[in-house]
Amino acid sequence: MELYARVRRAVLVEGCQAAAERGILLAPGDCFDTPSHFRLGFAAAGDNFSKALDRFGAFVKRWSAKMVTA
Repeated sequence: MELYARVRRAVLVEGCQAAAERGILLAPGDCFDTPSHFRLGFAAAGDNFSKALDRFGAFVKRWSAKMVTA
């Protein structure tokens, strides 16, 4: 399963790096001919899938708050 989402290019690389530091892999859209987007691949299965979604959700909330106050 994959998810593509659109993000301002100025924060894309920084966001992908911050996610990686938390064990979340986001690939910049430049790698897939979709600049200003990122790609999230789901590799968790079973009980780990819901935990992975919770971790991603927490990251998005923290990152969104950071972008609003920046």
